[in-house]
Amino acid sequence: MKKLRRLSRVLLASALSMALVFGAATVVAPPAQAIGHIPILCGPSFQWSCSKIGGPSLLFLGTICDKNRFERRSGYICSLLKS
Repeated sequence: MKKLRRLSRVLLASALSMALVFGAATVVAPPAQAIGHIPILCGPSFQWSCSKIGGPSLLFLGTICDKNRFERRSGYICSLLKS
């Protein structure tokens, strides 16, 4: 009986200690801050139809990020090719 009483006191003391530690951690924790730049998910590859004024049209295979980079570098304007 003495062992059970002692075990219950130890468990109660440890539970109260953990509650105090968690309570102090929530008070002392720094406030949450927003994440800065979130990278764009480029997604799967698509087939794009690209054309330029006075130039030939061509087919381009790549993700949205690849298409945007291609348009900036080449001057072509691409649209999604419907299949």
